[in-house]
Amino acid sequence: MISDVEGVPTQKASGKRRLAGWGVGVGALAVVALPVGLAAFGAMIGFSGCFLTCSEPEPLIGAFWAGVALYLLAVPVVAGLVTARVLTALGWRIALALPAVLLGFLLAPRLLPDMGWGLFGWM
Repeated sequence: MISDVEGVPTQKASGKRRLAGWGVGVGALAVVALPVGLAAFGAMIGFSGCFLTCSEPEPLIGAFWAGVALYLLAVPVVAGLVTARVLTALGWRIALALPAVLLGFLLAPRLLPDMGWGLFGWM
């Protein structure tokens, strides 16, 4: 496989690199676990409108907090892949674009319910 950045063949990650990548990924997950939980809780409150009492749901605020949680969850994955040195230029593009695409598919039915379309017609 040719790297798009340097134009030289990429080397397969060694066993020690892969183990280090897993370690860094698990460590980064431990660091972002509490912020991810709080962001997910904020998204739940935004979408439902209920915390101690219920009020009008605010889907845009829920979408914001869901996006924060999704990108925080992408941090350990990208950190582990960078440590293991398995990402090429194409891999970086995929790793950075995938959370945005998933967020769009998950939140489109919530943000656009009156349009009559979304990821699934029954949502």
